[in-house]
Amino acid sequence: MSITYKELAWMINPAKLDDSEVGRVRGCPTEIGGDPFCEPLDYSYIKCAECWNREIPYPVIAKAVIDGCYGFTYHEGDKFKVAAVDIDSSSIVVYQRGSSSKTYFIPRETFKFYIDRSKEEKKVEKKEFTINDLETGMVVHTRSEGNLMVFGDRMIDQDGFTDCVDYNEDFKSRYFSTFDIMKVTGLDPDAGTFEEVLKGKGPVIWERKEEKEISEEEAFRILSDHYGCEVKVRKD
Repeated sequence: MSITYKELAWMINPAKLDDSEVGRVRGCPTEIGGDPFCEPLDYSYIKCAECWNREIPYPVIAKAVIDGCYGFTYHEGDKFKVAAVDIDSSSIVVYQRGSSSKTYFIPRETFKFYIDRSKEEKKVEKKEFTINDLETGMVVHTRSEGNLMVFGDRMIDQDGFTDCVDYNEDFKSRYFSTFDIMKVTGLDPDAGTFEEVLKGKGPVIWERKEEKEISEEEAFRILSDHYGCEVKVRKD
């Protein structure tokens, strides 16, 4: 049985469920690691409800934040795959470690919940990672314009968005060097809000390696300091 984004939102924070909100849930699934369903600002009660009720195509993990006992003993840091959720009865069921059939009930208050995209992130960790490999939920760290979250074919923050087509494959901006992407990180499982997602504390997927230009005089000085004597270049 797959978990829906609405069920994950309730596990993370029951207050996110609100009948007065569009889709009956506050915010957007992308804030908790979900894939996009529509264009930014293109929403309605029907679209948002359908979006939140989508099944998550990845495992959902419950991570214990303290030691506890709830019919079984668990310790801080223990992780379990969520098997089923019933919001009406406030029930969460997880699989026993190493089992795909035996389950436990767990108390929501002593666990953190997140989408496990680790297998997906390993696939994109390749030698030539380009702008075309960006996926929703990843965070890009620009040279001096702050961080943005990837959302479909755009990168967004609280103030607006920029299009991925504004970048070359090597993550350099076609227009302003201050927007050059210096690092790309995956989703932080502990991020509970959009602001926390933008901090970009997830695993590093790609990072720019830039060369530094120095003068010949500076190069000789560094070599002399390294060897502790004057350095001369031999001509072969």
